[in-house]
Amino acid sequence: MTIDHTSPTHLRPTSFDALELLSDPIAVIDVLASPPVILAKNRAFERWIGPRDGFADLVGADVVHALRGVADDELQLVEAAIATAGVLDVPSEPVEPRSECAVIERGTRQLEFRVESWGYLHVLRGCDVTERESLAARVAHEARHDSVTGLPNAAAFVERLDEVIRRPELAGTGAAVVICDLDQYRTISDALGPIASGEMLRVIGERLERTLRFGDCVARLTGDEFAVLCCDVAGADLAAVAARLVAALGEPVVLDSGEVYVSATAGVSLIDVSADTPERVLRDAHAALSKARRAGHGSVSVFDTTIRDEAVARVELEKALHRALRREEFRVFYQPLVRFSGAAVVGFEALVRWQHPERGLVPPLDFIPVAEETGLIVPIGAWVIDEVCRQAAIWQGEVPDAEPLVVSVNLSARQLAHPDLVGTIASAIARNGLDPATLVFEVTESTLMSDPDLAVTILHALRALGVRIAVDDFGTGHSSLGYLKQLPVDCLKIDRSFVSGLGIDPDDRAIVGAVVSMGHALGLTVTAEGVETLEQLDALESLGCDVGQGFYFAKPQPGEVVTALVRHRFSWRRAA
Repeated sequence: MTIDHTSPTHLRPTSFDALELLSDPIAVIDVLASPPVILAKNRAFERWIGPRDGFADLVGADVVHALRGVADDELQLVEAAIATAGVLDVPSEPVEPRSECAVIERGTRQLEFRVESWGYLHVLRGCDVTERESLAARVAHEARHDSVTGLPNAAAFVERLDEVIRRPELAGTGAAVVICDLDQYRTISDALGPIASGEMLRVIGERLERTLRFGDCVARLTGDEFAVLCCDVAGADLAAVAARLVAALGEPVVLDSGEVYVSATAGVSLIDVSADTPERVLRDAHAALSKARRAGHGSVSVFDTTIRDEAVARVELEKALHRALRREEFRVFYQPLVRFSGAAVVGFEALVRWQHPERGLVPPLDFIPVAEETGLIVPIGAWVIDEVCRQAAIWQGEVPDAEPLVVSVNLSARQLAHPDLVGTIASAIARNGLDPATLVFEVTESTLMSDPDLAVTILHALRALGVRIAVDDFGTGHSSLGYLKQLPVDCLKIDRSFVSGLGIDPDDRAIVGAVVSMGHALGLTVTAEGVETLEQLDALESLGCDVGQGFYFAKPQPGEVVTALVRHRFSWRRAA
């Protein structure tokens, strides 16, 4: 478009022919005319505003009469521009235009109209922003929603939670947050693959939405965590609401590949609208969830102050364990393993203790579960393995001509799954010059069954180092004989729960006898744990059990005490 900057009367219609080359609607308005008129337009502009009765041609038409009724938004924009810019002095040179703009929607299209003021001319131009606005809407939606399930995400959930806290009337009789965590999600996800596991999550999200009451909302917080904001719910009903959600998640999920069975654990936090913040509510719900996880799959826990105290104590305990590891506060105690035939001490089980600077000797049950949960059991276990190898090598040197004493070390599920386990053990054996045949690693039957394929692989790798393997707590993990045959096992350790019933419960005697017979048939040594009475000892000997350990023989002792006993090659003597 060519504009004569000196006089509007010099403008010719041919000056605006280039407007037809533009696909966007555009009109030029002469504001010197009274009233202002449309000086030029293109066909795209005519199509945008549609036909106008009484106007054969919009050129030369009063802009107010031409646009009123069919393009009121555009007219309002023009009038605002005229009111703001007025009729400017005609510049001798082009200047940067002043502009007013607004997005106008008509049907399925959205145009951003801009009025640019060029002195006595106002140019009304529309730019199609339908795709841009649609993209902006999608981006805004995706910023607040989970891409897998389509549910609101954590950010959107926190906003809604904050709104309920700030506006107590939304809470009704009471509000709460329930966080549901899918049990063994990582294992299931690895088995299904990303596509099927995503479909499983989508189905679970839909199921939760169907379970909600009016006014509740659900969101996906993380990979396997879903949060539900429940309003107008009394405190006494919270556990029932959470149990209903957990039950809904426990239904099988039908996928193209077949049915998937999942379970869930839930933590609940009641909202105090007078004092809470979203962060505090979610923190308390997660604390309750942690307690529910410890209680087992499918459990529900409602937050109270004792849970917060326990959570704080656990955090402090974790920090203390980190310090203990740095300061070498852990100690290894050894409990004798006594062969019933000949009453000889044939070895020891290594048991870790914590020599706390203020609390004294801390028993394992007070810190091992936290170490296992946080992963600290891996570095603690590596230290124990190295210390045991060092101590066992010393004992071998004390009595080089005697039958070597074996030392058994417990391996947790975390240790068994750690990729450096075999290397850690191999390094400890080599560093201390220990005969690997004197080292026994105990793995509980339940740990073996938590990941049977991994257990078979790791135990064979350990056996290749020359060490021996024992199945601990045998009889409690529901393993099959077929699976047991796949493992390179040397010893079965009968769980103390069966030993404690000897002489009291005939069923326990039958179970112990069956384990002994089965172990011997497979060529395995059978050891009984938790021997505490003479009656239990007599029963085990009569059933043919090979080795026993427990308080009846001796309590666990520090390494230096055991070293003195080993030096004199002690044996156990039955009480008269």
